[in-house]
Amino acid sequence: NSCASDIEKLAKKMGVPDARMTRPRLVRMYANRGEWPRVFLELAYLQVDIETTVQEIAGTDCKKILYAAGWLQGIHYTSTVVSENYNEDASSMLREPRFVEELAQQLGQIDAKKKDSPAITELADSLKSLCDLVNVPKNAAISKENMEKILSITDKTVKSTVGQAK
Repeated sequence: NSCASDIEKLAKKMGVPDARMTRPRLVRMYANRGEWPRVFLELAYLQVDIETTVQEIAGTDCKKILYAAGWLQGIHYTSTVVSENYNEDASSMLREPRFVEELAQQLGQIDAKKKDSPAITELADSLKSLCDLVNVPKNAAISKENMEKILSITDKTVKSTVGQAK
């Protein structure tokens, strides 16, 4: 329910017409019925709807920023849990150097005016720093020290960029 409500609020701020907001209502309806497989299916459809709508309304650059920011938020949550309960197997979940490189490269290709935004600059710099930390050999662990660095970078970046966005 809160996910659907947050998406509706964000969509309203972006000017998404109500007619395109049927999916969050479906997510809420199935969640209230406890039909969890259907909730997850609708959330997957909703993700595609969001990507399409963001690209139509805000353009490709916004979509690139959204992906990078979304991944950073996800690694922030994950690194918090892994750092608090460190083990080598769990740390290796964060090993995604090629993906992080691609996100950083995509941010490097956005419009120059957007690149000058302090939030975008900080996001790009964080991705570059994180790329080095998650770039470990296949089947290797990210060290506890590097997990702490990942958590520190993501925590700082999330707090700073969210603060700038308000």
